[in-house]
Amino acid sequence: MADKRWKAVERKVMKRLGGARLAVDGRRGGADGVVPPPEQGPALFSVQVKSRRTPRWLEDWLGMIEAEAVRRNRSIGVLVLHRPRKEIGEALVVVRFREWEQLHGTGR
Repeated sequence: MADKRWKAVERKVMKRLGGARLAVDGRRGGADGVVPPPEQGPALFSVQVKSRRTPRWLEDWLGMIEAEAVRRNRSIGVLVLHRPRKEIGEALVVVRFREWEQLHGTGR
């Protein structure tokens, strides 16, 4: 039986991160995978993978900062999303997956 699309995406992402996909057994605590895999020691990252449409405004803002990075000979555009009345440390950081791989390496 072929994987469902979401499961196939999880497998691809975890392979490229050099991590391990966790079985859906009720003990994974919401994580789809971990990096590094359990056999390599304690996990540094717990990873949740979502495969769905992203809001147009998010794509537009990230695209604008990426274009600015290219114009100024910088390598990576980063979008920080802060919610009003929340601590700055709670903001979200958005980068393209390829940029993440550039920073952290891949397991391919």
